[in-house]
Amino acid sequence: MTVSEKEVLEYFRRAGARPIRYRELAQSLGLSRRELRSLKKLVRRLRAEGKLERAPGTRARTAGRGSLEVVGRLQGTRRAFGFILRDDADDVYVRQEAMGEAVHGDLVRARLQRYRGRLEAIVEEVVERARTRIAGTLQFTGMHWALVPDDDRIGRDIHLAASAIQPSDTQEGHKALARIVGVHRDGALQGELETILGAADAPGVRTAALMAEFDLPEAFEDDVLASIDAVRTPTAADLSAREDLSDLLTFTIDPYDARDHDDAVSIVRLPEGGFELGVHIADVAHYVQPDSPANEEGEERATSVYLADRVVPMLPEALSNHVCSLRPGVPRLVQSALMRFDAHGVPGTWRLTAGWIVSRVKLSYEAAEALLNGDEPLPEHWATSSSEASGEPPWPGIVGWDELHDPVRRALADMRHLANQLRTQRMERGSLDIETPEYKVKHDARGRVVDIDQRAALESYSLIEEFMLAANRAVARSLDEQRLQLLWRVHGEPQFHNVEELRLFLKKLGLVWVPSNPASNADYQTLLRSIERRPERRYLMYRVLRSLQKAEYSRRHGAHFGLAFKKYTHFTSPIRRYPDLYNHRLVRVLLGRASDAEKNDVRTGSALTSLARHTSEREVLAADAERASLKLKVCEFLAPRVGDEARGFVSAITDFGMFVDVPAWNAEGLVHYDRMTDDEYQPDKYRTLVRGTVSGRRIRFGQQLSVRLVRVDPDRRQIDLCLAD
Repeated sequence: MTVSEKEVLEYFRRAGARPIRYRELAQSLGLSRRELRSLKKLVRRLRAEGKLERAPGTRARTAGRGSLEVVGRLQGTRRAFGFILRDDADDVYVRQEAMGEAVHGDLVRARLQRYRGRLEAIVEEVVERARTRIAGTLQFTGMHWALVPDDDRIGRDIHLAASAIQPSDTQEGHKALARIVGVHRDGALQGELETILGAADAPGVRTAALMAEFDLPEAFEDDVLASIDAVRTPTAADLSAREDLSDLLTFTIDPYDARDHDDAVSIVRLPEGGFELGVHIADVAHYVQPDSPANEEGEERATSVYLADRVVPMLPEALSNHVCSLRPGVPRLVQSALMRFDAHGVPGTWRLTAGWIVSRVKLSYEAAEALLNGDEPLPEHWATSSSEASGEPPWPGIVGWDELHDPVRRALADMRHLANQLRTQRMERGSLDIETPEYKVKHDARGRVVDIDQRAALESYSLIEEFMLAANRAVARSLDEQRLQLLWRVHGEPQFHNVEELRLFLKKLGLVWVPSNPASNADYQTLLRSIERRPERRYLMYRVLRSLQKAEYSRRHGAHFGLAFKKYTHFTSPIRRYPDLYNHRLVRVLLGRASDAEKNDVRTGSALTSLARHTSEREVLAADAERASLKLKVCEFLAPRVGDEARGFVSAITDFGMFVDVPAWNAEGLVHYDRMTDDEYQPDKYRTLVRGTVSGRRIRFGQQLSVRLVRVDPDRRQIDLCLAD
């Protein structure tokens, strides 16, 4: 059962000013013990929004509206002060001594006051912690132990109270995790040590600290694992109740080291010309019911997080790597989008079905690329039932690679043809092609970084991307036509102030761009064409991206600006994205296959808004964690190379220094103005150049420079450079 915001507020309204405990509220609304956690989260959000207020103990009550209160996220800074960020008003300054026990990222309620004419905030309550544990380095002050947080936006050391875990003298400098338990009257944070991770340079220790920083779970609870113990591979009864798609030549294309394969593709030539494209997605919803602990945990996590050296999965590996992985040569349950296109690639009819397939072969992107180019893939980049031991008997009639080779190559050629048609149509509609590099970190047997490579841009990757886009669009249209309340994937138009900032920046670089208001897809396509051949193209792409809004999930329909789609959703990755899993359940409702629990889980109004907000926030957190993980590995890789020199390009200019990208290292570091000792340097207004105030020397955005690596701090994920010429 899912309780709505409306039901909760109505109960509090009837209670008047009487404080209500969580357990009373849960019992009155008929919620189970397991659903209590979700209820608490909803009440905390309502308190944060000012619709409820905290009462003594673990209670809440209807809010009395106070004009001098503010609620928002605390944004810490390296200089100890902070700001409270609000969606609907200006940020509010917070002194360090006014933060109480709040730290960077916490959702807080604060009282406003004026000090010397400026509006300031005093934190009165931490509504919701951004993280349950703080990662840092153990330090003995001579009187007591302290934890120096890795995240310098926390701005304060944490004094560690006596607890069951006490560091020894030899553990000074080790990484550890602590939780905040209060604040001393002198303003110092007080914490309790939870675990000592080990020496900072030991493999995996800093990643464990990073996971705590982003509040990423390390493992699944026993009840979550127990809830999927009974999950088994498809039975004959499972298969007979579904559409048999096993005659289709289906196969998967994934990264070489992927362990979960949740999408497969097929293509059939039509007698009248054109193709029927099949996109087959593992039917995760069949195995994960809404009232199960696995689903509750999956919704809480909302997404898998792909760190540089490990994956923090949304669902247990028994699902993602086994029964929901479309392994070659064995039957698997799927939800399929079967879409027809004419000879010109124009979409025709489509249908969704609950079926089962037998994937013929597992290909890496590199193997598919080789086949597309007429080459032979390396043996380790493909697998059939005879070369991948899954522990299951292969499906009768499955043939080996020698017989599959030519049909798969022909299918890939047809897929390339169709994908190119779809891409051409998408670009004609105004889709934006903004490329950013992706990196692969290589480790040795001890877990130490040995190399960092930039992933090659492969046609096989673009091919799969086009087909996933097509399937997502087909599902969006199908659900919308039946008036089912899906989670939309929306991307709003660029906001004027961001567009204007980009326009002025480009103007200072000598690029004339005159977008309309609001800026259109055609405006951005014109811009992307104009920078295509510029040497600083890669760094300009980042500036273009910054001018765009972030895509997000929404219960309200909206277009997707970047893709130029009027209707779009996410469907193709239910094993790693909760919105896809939610939409899978709606497809089961559409097809008349939903269980009672799935029908009861169809959300509307504030409940769907809450899910959209939560999944969007978790997506942002996951992306931040993945970037931080990559930066950590880059720091670990470069630490032994302090003193090395290389050529780089000015990729960004700030008030305190300029960032330089070094392609040879696949790294970006900061040249602080303080390290440029030959002159006093200042940036211009639009951050397009740095000028020496005495010499007049100019260093421009995108300019190539020689730099020297002078400092690497893996704990803070900082790389410092100085000019070498």
